[in-house]
Amino acid sequence: MHRDDLGAAAAGGLAGGLLFSLAYRAMGDDAHITMAYARNLALHGQWGLIPGEMAN
Repeated sequence: MHRDDLGAAAAGGLAGGLLFSLAYRAMGDDAHITMAYARNLALHGQWGLIPGEMAN
């Protein structure tokens, strides 16, 4: 590996870590929304966040 490659890899790792630290709360929220959709699909046969209301 060249020295330039190591610098680029380190910069990419730092940028990724920064983005993750800014967005980690939203990731958990998205997981709960996805699980709610899956639960409603399994229990009610409907794709939506709220039972009885169709989603896109």
